[in-house]
Amino acid sequence: MVEGLKNLVYESAWHINTGKPRKDLVSMAKVKANTVYQQACIDGITIHGAIGFTEEMDVGLYHLRTKSMEFDLGGSEFHRERLMKELEQEKPIFLKV
Repeated sequence: MVEGLKNLVYESAWHINTGKPRKDLVSMAKVKANTVYQQACIDGITIHGAIGFTEEMDVGLYHLRTKSMEFDLGGSEFHRERLMKELEQEKPIFLKV
């Protein structure tokens, strides 16, 4: 999970650094980051059992943060729609000459 996210983030950052930002990669990275963060928190709570929801464990706090951080810089739904618009504007590979 995390390795795929790291690759997307590194490639997006590289394109931004070279002066050729790619909105599609940034959107994919944001959606993947939201998904990975939520899944990591859910896995942590599952591993710790019911104690994962108590105040003694930080896992519950991280899980609550996932909802607020999901909408920072646009939510997953916003970036999915943005990605679909980008893909719809591209010409299919078989039409490129």
